[in-house]
Amino acid sequence: MANTPMLPVLQDGSTTAASYPSHSTEADFVFGCLYLVCILFGVPGNILALRYFSSKRKDLATYLYMLISTNDILICAFVVMQVPVMFNDRSSSLYSGTYACVIWMNLYQLFTRMSIALTATLSVSRTRCLIWPLKTVHKKPIFIGLGCYAAFILLMTVIPCSLGVQYGTYDSSGAMCWLLPTDSDIGATWDYVDNIVDCCALAVPIIPITISCLISSYKMSFDSGEPVGDQGRGADIKRRATVTIIIFTAVYFFFNLPLFIAYIFWFITAAKYSYPGPYFSSAVMYNYA
Repeated sequence: MANTPMLPVLQDGSTTAASYPSHSTEADFVFGCLYLVCILFGVPGNILALRYFSSKRKDLATYLYMLISTNDILICAFVVMQVPVMFNDRSSSLYSGTYACVIWMNLYQLFTRMSIALTATLSVSRTRCLIWPLKTVHKKPIFIGLGCYAAFILLMTVIPCSLGVQYGTYDSSGAMCWLLPTDSDIGATWDYVDNIVDCCALAVPIIPITISCLISSYKMSFDSGEPVGDQGRGADIKRRATVTIIIFTAVYFFFNLPLFIAYIFWFITAAKYSYPGPYFSSAVMYNYA
């Protein structure tokens, strides 16, 4: 769904761009302004966060915060290209050429998926520390796993594009580049597998993140221990760090819930119906997507 535009096939069976509701120039202007706000606040804000965490004690949470800050700087930098698109009637001049679309989409997918993976790792690792405070969390296998995951994401887009199974194109309905399957059996199969991977990478992590957030909140609420002295100060620092992560993951949950719901609908459609099925056959679902 992240690679293929999530556009419904309307009741009359039409799929052309003219069949869909026309985009609003006023809404595009608002989206463009929101992009600008994200860039103007996100880039300097994450740079400050990166500098702050670089000066702290290098435990697992600190390294993850540094990676999240760096990754978010790159995401903010990449959406710079979206601003003139939204202000210029969704013009595709900035995405001219197949290679430009492929490169942009490959890197953008990598950064957005790594953002979710890093958030999930941060949330789950902190919860593990709360449940088993005396057990050491080894950083090396976690970072090796994150590195392998990043390589897997890149290979999932680079290999099919290199073999001609997918190609990059600009789509004005989504106002961004997409990787679309070629008109072949292997292209259709790969696209289906790719959508399953998208579902796992974008929607599924909200489940362990939410569970971790709830467990952390529960442990914080019913932790009756009151250590004293240096032990008490250390516990207070860890408690405040955990509260920060709870807030962090709660905000993540709030803003990613609509995406999770959309993927649930897609997964049901893929399992029970032939796309678009009953959920993606209306203009209402177009606007929601």
